[in-house]
Amino acid sequence: MAKNAEKFGDIYSAIAFYEKYCAAKTDDIDALYNLAELYRQARDYTNALTSYKNVFSADEHDKYPNALYYLALMHKMTGDYKQSLTYFEKFKKEYKVEELKKILKSDIEGCQLAEQLMTDALNVELSHLDTTINKAYIEFSPLLIAENKLLYSSLKSDTLIYFDIEEQNKPVRKLYIAENKNNKWTGGKEFDGPFNAENINTGNGTYSPDGKRFYFTRCQADWQNKVICSIYISINENGEWQEPKMLENGINNPAYTSTQPTIGKESKKDLEIIYYVSDCPGGKGGMDLWYAIYDVEKNYFKEPKNLGSKINSEGDEITPYFDQNNHTLYFSSNAWPGLGGLDIFKSSGELTKWSKPENIGYPVNSSYDDLYYSITKNRKEAFLTSNRPGIVSLKSATCCDDIFAVKYLDLYIVKAQGNVFQIKNDKDNVDDKYINSNLSDSSLVSLFLIDEDNTEILLRTDTTNAFGEFEFELDRDKNYKVIASKDGFFNKQASLTTKNIPKTKENIDISPLGIKKISKIPIIIDNIYYEFGKATLTPEATVTIDSTIYRILNETPDIIVEISSHTDSVSSAEYNQKLSQKRAESVVDYLVGKGIEKTRMLAKGYGETLPIAPNSFPDGKDNEEGRAKNRRTEFKVIGSSNQFSILNRENLNIIKDNK
Repeated sequence: MAKNAEKFGDIYSAIAFYEKYCAAKTDDIDALYNLAELYRQARDYTNALTSYKNVFSADEHDKYPNALYYLALMHKMTGDYKQSLTYFEKFKKEYKVEELKKILKSDIEGCQLAEQLMTDALNVELSHLDTTINKAYIEFSPLLIAENKLLYSSLKSDTLIYFDIEEQNKPVRKLYIAENKNNKWTGGKEFDGPFNAENINTGNGTYSPDGKRFYFTRCQADWQNKVICSIYISINENGEWQEPKMLENGINNPAYTSTQPTIGKESKKDLEIIYYVSDCPGGKGGMDLWYAIYDVEKNYFKEPKNLGSKINSEGDEITPYFDQNNHTLYFSSNAWPGLGGLDIFKSSGELTKWSKPENIGYPVNSSYDDLYYSITKNRKEAFLTSNRPGIVSLKSATCCDDIFAVKYLDLYIVKAQGNVFQIKNDKDNVDDKYINSNLSDSSLVSLFLIDEDNTEILLRTDTTNAFGEFEFELDRDKNYKVIASKDGFFNKQASLTTKNIPKTKENIDISPLGIKKISKIPIIIDNIYYEFGKATLTPEATVTIDSTIYRILNETPDIIVEISSHTDSVSSAEYNQKLSQKRAESVVDYLVGKGIEKTRMLAKGYGETLPIAPNSFPDGKDNEEGRAKNRRTEFKVIGSSNQFSILNRENLNIIKDNK
């Protein structure tokens, strides 16, 4: 009976059978271990801890070495980090279980991190939503869809469910709506539309950014009684939600689960992206986070891709929520260092480029399972699902998930303000002195997070107002970069940091960003020299290149340039042609070594064919000053990857050199 109940997913019946059996057969270590495993699956951590301890004490022949690991984990799940760490270290020393090696490292780090997170506790107010929403089983995937409306999913049952109940009589998960009236959330109404279905578990609802598409999950058991979830989409046409269709092109797979969709938009091309969870092949661990790009016009999803090892681990990453305003992905993981089983983490970025996941802190995270985190636009409120004590339950105090509301009482956000101006400089140099000349129309300003490994992660791009002004909200203890850009202009960037600033400081000013038009006026830079008669750059030349050509190419990554070298008329024309070509290539090679893509640069030697001054006077005497002007290296913009302009040869930036 116990095996049958377990096979059909009726954990509570299986526990009851094993409890009765183990009370009579106290020396049956196999049964004791099975009971411990069932308690853990039911998230009855207290009884699981006792059972694993019994197995560990009685297991003289190390038949179940994992019992010690799970004993340590149950201590962690109940908040006893000191005892948990002791058992984890003992397990690490005495057993070499390869499949637990990486997760064990994370568990140990989590126990060590817990003390710090609890010391630096967030000033938040956590509240358990009332029993019109939270029932005795599970409530999950809370999502604020309007100022006073909360979409969520619920099994909505106040009685125990046993495996011998007829399938058609079993309650199923459905989508529901809760409303906030007089600062109190009340729920119970089924979500309108063709989404909930008879005898099919439905949940994880979310809208596209424009509100025209609704994504959700349906789950059913296959012939092996394995629950398979698939993601569906319903499109709103003329105010009516159409019959849901299962997503195609590899997002869903009949043999694997795809679930928990969240929708974002790609920052540069404004493409719609679905982030979701799947256990399909090609992942890093158990459940992984994946994404697929959606072509709105063709109603077509491109091939899914894994978010990569910056997010996914050897464990499970689930319940993603993408905060479009801050380009931040929230998700839960049981393999990144945390306080409990599943902790909530955040990472900035998109697609496969992400910052290192960061634990969002205590007491939003607890020693229990915390998941399905979603945050409001102003970042002052959030919702999550948790099985922490205080839930509505028919069994153990931590068996089931309920919805909690979070109110952030101290929101330490820094506002950064800046201005973009047009540089007006008619001299033949690259001096960035400028006058306060507002641009007649707006510019783009992009905000990048600089991660611990110096990776630049685009967070958002805004347009300046009529006065060239912009503003960003920044998190504390981070490094950032802003880049101002405009078609036909060189970009300008500035670095800023919120590290080590007082909590009382709420605003920082960004140095004005002067952007310079790509024009026909030559900009002359002195002091690029080569070894005499050679193409080797001198140390002085590299300093000049770093502060001019490299800086411009680095700040304006879309432009494509020609780098050309010129000589005077000393030596033969053939010699001068070859020397100038090698010198141009020398500059390109140096810039490639600095990280500039070679495809953005064309090396061209012109020899003595394009003088800008006479090499000699009319009487035939040598014109040393003229020759010095002709010995030069030039660069000109010849196009861009965005094709914002194709410039002719008159658009030169001239750099003097010495033959």
